[in-house]
Amino acid sequence: MKKVLGAVALAVVLLTGCSSTETQPTAASSAPSSPTPSPTPSKTPSASKADYGRVLLKVQAGVDEYVNDWKKYTCSSGSVAQGDPLCFAIAMRAESVASLVGISLKGAQQPKSPSYIGAPPSELTKVVQTTVAASDEAVSAAKEWRAANCPKDYACTNKTLMLDMAMTDLQTEMKAWELYLK
Repeated sequence: MKKVLGAVALAVVLLTGCSSTETQPTAASSAPSSPTPSPTPSKTPSASKADYGRVLLKVQAGVDEYVNDWKKYTCSSGSVAQGDPLCFAIAMRAESVASLVGISLKGAQQPKSPSYIGAPPSELTKVVQTTVAASDEAVSAAKEWRAANCPKDYACTNKTLMLDMAMTDLQTEMKAWELYLK
């Protein structure tokens, strides 16, 4: 048996000696190494004026319809306080209409949003900011109006007036875009 083990050991030594002296690449080192690119600061892509114009047009009709209905049916803080059901129903729409404006413009600027289009071009930055602020103000006024327990509470008159002014301001801000989108 010693002869068999000796023969096997000799064969292993001989076979190892006969094998190539080149080192074989391991799995970790088999891929060619390439220089790792250094991270470059990512610049937020800018959308065009036309891109933002399309965002605005999708929501502007709702604001225009709200303000036009308010005027068409001669709604006022007094008519809502007196319980006019049509004017009350119009006022109930304000929060959703104003929210949609802010959500659309904010989403257009947020990379993780499905409605992301990029940062507004520099000439629209200010008008986007003021429109979002007007939207936020109208949403706030609508929430305060709801909390006023209209038409049963005296505070309703003041809150309805504030809501009417906020929605009119939002429409005015949106109309200011016309200067930039021509």
